[in-house]
Amino acid sequence: PKPFLFKLCDHCLGPLAVPPKAGRRTIPAAVKRIVLLRPGGLGDAVMVLPLLRGLRGEFPDASIDVIAERRNSAVFGLVRREIAELVLYDQPSFVRELRERTGRYDLSIDTEQWHWFSAIVAARLSAGPCAGFATRPGRTRFYSIPVDYGMRRYEPENFLALLRAVAPGSRAEFSGPGFL
Repeated sequence: PKPFLFKLCDHCLGPLAVPPKAGRRTIPAAVKRIVLLRPGGLGDAVMVLPLLRGLRGEFPDASIDVIAERRNSAVFGLVRREIAELVLYDQPSFVRELRERTGRYDLSIDTEQWHWFSAIVAARLSAGPCAGFATRPGRTRFYSIPVDYGMRRYEPENFLALLRAVAPGSRAEFSGPGFL
């Protein structure tokens, strides 16, 4: 019942949300704090790992936080060196966490493809640019860096497109099963 209720609220209320002031498109010279949002399925959590590795390579001195679901937390344990903090949005403390983190990040990256919730949260968290997939016209208004989503593209490549949007010179690639 909880996932159904969440998706129903997301579908009905998401389009009514008002985005915060538009963030900058330009990536700051010194990115110190990054937040990556990965709600949803276990498969996508695994497929986003090359993006996390790529972010670490492009922004070696940045602190990278991940916001995900509790059911996916073990996946992010595989790359614990890459992230500073894992925040679970399906926990009662998340509303408090969200208030405390609003505007704290130099860059936010939303890896969700369709739902509104993560777009809204990503836009609130970043004082700088916010990147995400331009899959729905309404969601796009929350991103200062909208990124095309390829329906026929392998999912890790879609996630790496987010990296290339925020770090245009990136040479990160999905290298198959050995990417961990």
